[in-house]
Amino acid sequence: MRRAEVSVITLLKSLGFNALAEIPTKLQSIVDDEEFVTVQRSGGPNVLSIDKPLMIIQSWAADFDKAEDLSARVDDALLSFAPPSPTGITHIDRNTLYRFPHQLIRCGRYQGVYNVVIN
Repeated sequence: MRRAEVSVITLLKSLGFNALAEIPTKLQSIVDDEEFVTVQRSGGPNVLSIDKPLMIIQSWAADFDKAEDLSARVDDALLSFAPPSPTGITHIDRNTLYRFPHQLIRCGRYQGVYNVVIN
């Protein structure tokens, strides 16, 4: 796992979210019982000591209403975050937030895309 993912996962965990780097192997049974978010880097430059990743944060829950609520809570927490964080994050802003159905699993999933700056 790379530094950007570790930084965002650590921040989300410190804010009280069940944040993971990868989707659990037993996804359906976990989604039925609990909510969680997954974090992935989707791009963005890493120049000298400043990393500017484009981060994808997916909010997973048993249905779309619960996933939307989780996504909204994550979004509120990230946008009200007051830097700097111990993980080096100095800025977060939202690019987009949308419903993102899973093709194979009956569950709710929302996806947020965030611009992050890590020094």
